[in-house]
Amino acid sequence: MNLKLEKNEKWDLLIEKERECACELCLEDANMFFSFIQTANCASQLKPALEHPNCKEIFQVKLIDTNIHFYTSMAVNQAIAIELYLKALLLNKKLSKRRIKRLKTHDISCLYGMLDKKDQKRIYERYLHNGGNQTGKYFNDCLDEISDVFVYIRYAFEMKRYAVNTDFLSTFLFTVWECTNAFLGHFDAVLAQRASGESNEA
Repeated sequence: MNLKLEKNEKWDLLIEKERECACELCLEDANMFFSFIQTANCASQLKPALEHPNCKEIFQVKLIDTNIHFYTSMAVNQAIAIELYLKALLLNKKLSKRRIKRLKTHDISCLYGMLDKKDQKRIYERYLHNGGNQTGKYFNDCLDEISDVFVYIRYAFEMKRYAVNTDFLSTFLFTVWECTNAFLGHFDAVLAQRASGESNEA
């Protein structure tokens, strides 16, 4: 399959004139990234079982190597998914031309700061419900730490060393996935994910 992408020069106009459409497009892409992340997570957890010779022979599986490159790829995908979820939330409200221009960033902390205080509060409360650290300062510090993950970690091969708080990144991603789909009325996605998790636990 040949995938050809062209920059939409009228994106700003689309946001201004058909904001709901832009919001849906953003949410669809975010959910697709989230699905890939969940699939990769499942594959990495199944690795010990899949390494059995019989399993390899029968299913001809190609194992995902959970080394530093795996976690780097995960972090990049998690960061872009978070970014798109936050942008979808922002596009759900009427924006001035100045705020539309401010959306052209990968800075997670900046995008989170653009949300209404009410939405920030609801996300933070859900983050705590999902097992996040109870300290507000920790949350803010971690948010700053992951702000530029997408920008820098995708070029990890150029660095001698780097660190990413993967626990916070994962918890925050799950939280914004849950909140964005719920806030925008996509309860079916949230319920389907929860049902899947419950059946796996059973």
